[in-house]
Amino acid sequence: MAGSSANQNAGVGCAGDPEPGFDQLFSASDNLTCLELWNFEDSHRNTANYGPMLGTGQDNLSRLGHEDYKCCSEGLVIFFSEGATECSDRDPYLLRRINPPFRTRKTTFQSIAKALSLPMRFHLDMYVDGATMFMDMGRLLCEDENEIQTYVLQNSFTTTSQYSASFSYNLTTRITGAFIHGLCEFEIEALVNKLVTRQNNIAFPMMLPLHLLAFRADSARGKVGDSHREIIDIEHQTGIRTKWHPGKPCCGDSRSNPAEQRRYDGVDFDRVTADLTSFTSKLAYVEYVCEVHLPMLDSFDAINQRILQTYPEDGIRRLKEVEHRLRTESGLLRSSLQATYSRAKYLSKRGQVQVQTIYSLIAQKDNALSTKDNAALKTISEDQKRITLIAARDSAAMRVISVITTVFIPATFTAAFFSTTFFNFQRGNDGIVSPWVWLYFLVTIVLSVLIIAWWYISSRRRWYEIENEVGGLVAKADSKARDSRSDSDQNGVQHVEYAVK
Repeated sequence: MAGSSANQNAGVGCAGDPEPGFDQLFSASDNLTCLELWNFEDSHRNTANYGPMLGTGQDNLSRLGHEDYKCCSEGLVIFFSEGATECSDRDPYLLRRINPPFRTRKTTFQSIAKALSLPMRFHLDMYVDGATMFMDMGRLLCEDENEIQTYVLQNSFTTTSQYSASFSYNLTTRITGAFIHGLCEFEIEALVNKLVTRQNNIAFPMMLPLHLLAFRADSARGKVGDSHREIIDIEHQTGIRTKWHPGKPCCGDSRSNPAEQRRYDGVDFDRVTADLTSFTSKLAYVEYVCEVHLPMLDSFDAINQRILQTYPEDGIRRLKEVEHRLRTESGLLRSSLQATYSRAKYLSKRGQVQVQTIYSLIAQKDNALSTKDNAALKTISEDQKRITLIAARDSAAMRVISVITTVFIPATFTAAFFSTTFFNFQRGNDGIVSPWVWLYFLVTIVLSVLIIAWWYISSRRRWYEIENEVGGLVAKADSKARDSRSDSDQNGVQHVEYAVK
């Protein structure tokens, strides 16, 4: 496998010239770990080494051409560039980037690419492309006339198991080389343990990506399990549950007093819609994982079968057994993903039932609030009717009083005016009208003006008070109507629509 490629296909970029635009992606020192698995005809000589990369990696890479390893039947060499310390440290808003940068210098990065004939340019491009994908990059012919098959695999869609991985497989020496960037420390350790326990299967290159995909399959199974528990909790909240055992207490109504308590009174619409949003998002992730990775497993099986056909018939029996074991593992993973996908669709349908239930409960609550509003409006209308009747009676009485007063005012005025001392109708007086009669008219006119002004000011103040009281009652009624209409909206309509989306 050593030696640069004599035929570099477009886009592969095994060990090209330095890329000045990507200098910021490398570190000032090397901090890689390396896994080496070597199998020999004598299985007692099989070795497995894992630990920090020695120096600049030349000691690890020198084994590719060492005399002691030339007679190995197959080998696997992986360099790991660790990602974030914890999955929680990864910024969810930067999922299209695998952080931090490569934990190696650019020169070391290029020497590994050259020695293993890896398509390393893929890692640089992947830093700005977050798609989950697998690609067969085709065959290369190296200087030693060995054919190299190259592949790339990446996942940066979620914060779980983010990685970019490039592989190369020497069809002559059966040695697989790989560079994997982005996995957390515990993810690397889990992968190493899996590979070491299955060391007898390293004759085919698809063993490594198969176990990388297993991380996502495990994640999908965990998420669908969480979703199953969440939908059961949502069903308990809404009170609409599946009656697996009709007639038994476990499937009865969970309300303490179902005859008196309305179902929507016991539902926290904010909580249930938030739970539905989480539930729907998890199921969408599970379906995505299954739909994306199932075709990859078919590609892995096809590649292993194609590689098996390149070997001569003599001594191929053991390789057929290895290929059969890998195909069995791939089949188990495929069945697991298919079952997980079916379970996710089943739970999704249960979720749709709960969405419709919440819509129905909100509609029932709206109707109940409307009924209460109508009853309140009816009460207000009856009160207004009584007030109107009382006002009409008072008005009728005042009209009678006004008529009587109007009739007697002229007579009262005449009697009062002529009974004053300003008039003297006795005989022998010089005149009947006193010269001080003008004083009567002056005082009367002034008092009349003052009384009319006082009445006008008092009436206007009272009119303003009445208008304010009426306006306050109208505003209070309008506010109550708006509150009753918006109660159900605030209790879940908007959240339910978001959950459905």
